[in-house]
Amino acid sequence: MSLYYKSHRLYGNISIAHAHNIIAGWDQISVVQPLDSQYITPPNMSSLRSRQSLKFESTQPRRSGRLKEERVLVEKNVIPLPEKSSQKKLDFPARKRRQASSVTHKSASPTKKDKNDTVLEKAKSAFHSSLPSHLMCRDEEIDHMQLFLHKHMESNSPGAMYVSGPPGTGKTATLMYLLDQIKDNGSDTIILNCMTLTTPQSIFNKIASELGLKKGSEKVIIEHITSSENMILLALDEIDQLDSRGQEILYKLFEWPSLPNSCLILIGIANSLDLTDRLLPRLKAHPHTTPDLLIFPPYTKDEIMLILEDRLSPETSSMIDSMALQFCARKVAAAHGDARKALDICRRAVELFESQMKSEESSEKNKVNISHVSLIIEEVYGGTVKRADVAGSIPLQQKLIACSLLLATRGKSSKDVPLGKLYSTYVKVCKKQELRFESQSEFVSLVNMLEAQSIVTIKRGKEVLLHKVSLHYEESELAHILKDQALLSAVLDKGF
Repeated sequence: MSLYYKSHRLYGNISIAHAHNIIAGWDQISVVQPLDSQYITPPNMSSLRSRQSLKFESTQPRRSGRLKEERVLVEKNVIPLPEKSSQKKLDFPARKRRQASSVTHKSASPTKKDKNDTVLEKAKSAFHSSLPSHLMCRDEEIDHMQLFLHKHMESNSPGAMYVSGPPGTGKTATLMYLLDQIKDNGSDTIILNCMTLTTPQSIFNKIASELGLKKGSEKVIIEHITSSENMILLALDEIDQLDSRGQEILYKLFEWPSLPNSCLILIGIANSLDLTDRLLPRLKAHPHTTPDLLIFPPYTKDEIMLILEDRLSPETSSMIDSMALQFCARKVAAAHGDARKALDICRRAVELFESQMKSEESSEKNKVNISHVSLIIEEVYGGTVKRADVAGSIPLQQKLIACSLLLATRGKSSKDVPLGKLYSTYVKVCKKQELRFESQSEFVSLVNMLEAQSIVTIKRGKEVLLHKVSLHYEESELAHILKDQALLSAVLDKGF
């Protein structure tokens, strides 16, 4: 819409000269609405009224001559057009955007419940049993192993170390911690967990595969470790799973570093303390094959307490009662001194507290306390009674093992299941039920506990994984013993 046409609509039939007077002062116009609106405040109204009486008239169709005259004036820049930039500097859109942004930010601000959920997630992550950035209460053991590795790697000399101790005492964690510091030392490092082997004899195939050898015979491996240009560091975790008649496999492994021109540094880690007494006598008969011995003792109550506190930050520690940590440390130290077990108990106690918060069962409790830890400890270790017919005396993991054993033998004439096969079935059942499953070493302990309660019978074989396990009860009797018909039915219905 042209400026002259606008002036005509606002001030009626005025001359072009008067229109110029109006336009000349439009750079001072205070805009209230966009320029294509009918309502603007012209400058110098009093002077304009003195020149000519102004009145608003309704807009009438204009003559074509008037339109042509206006078009000519505009084309010749007699009537200048206002700058477009003045139309885009209004504050309203910008203010609306800022207000919308502030409102959105306010609605997204975390509530107290959201903050608690975040802190609980951090606490659960802190209690995870993954390798920490530093190890607590194992200075002597770290120094011993570090000296061994430094001695043999710096001098390119072969050697062997035998590490033993109860589960969860930091054996593997110490080794992984030190290997991470020397990972660029130029040696070939192989780390194997013997729990993954189906038979002790398969260790040779596994070692050959890791060395990149096509054949897995003992002769081929020996030729490689006696002709390699690089030192070979072989770490075998859970080496007690290689327990066989006469300990022949273990003896062969520990004799490799003493072979002429050997480039092998062997570290064997075991949970069984008695394996040391069974293995070392024959090795000590040949001084050049005697391994360095390192024993990890169980953690004490104070050491477990330090480990738990070290995992927490000031923020996460506010959600856990210190008395609950002390209670957990005291119970675990009295049982096995297993730091992994203590971390797992605390993590599951946090999960229990979190679930109660969501169900509003603990509105008066604002942190994890002794009651939460006590419930988890009861589930993990069970009661002190041994009679299986006492309601609630069998923890969930033991129930799952018993159900898995029944599932593995259902419809079969043989009721004996190898321990290795039973563990595979148990893992599949737990995954099918979306439940946590224990490590193989912990699984063996749980099966032994079931035997102590006269629920299963174990026939010892040459190796642990070849032990035969069988149930004492039929399906109907087992449901009564476990006091959990729902779990038994779910396992048998879903299978694995």
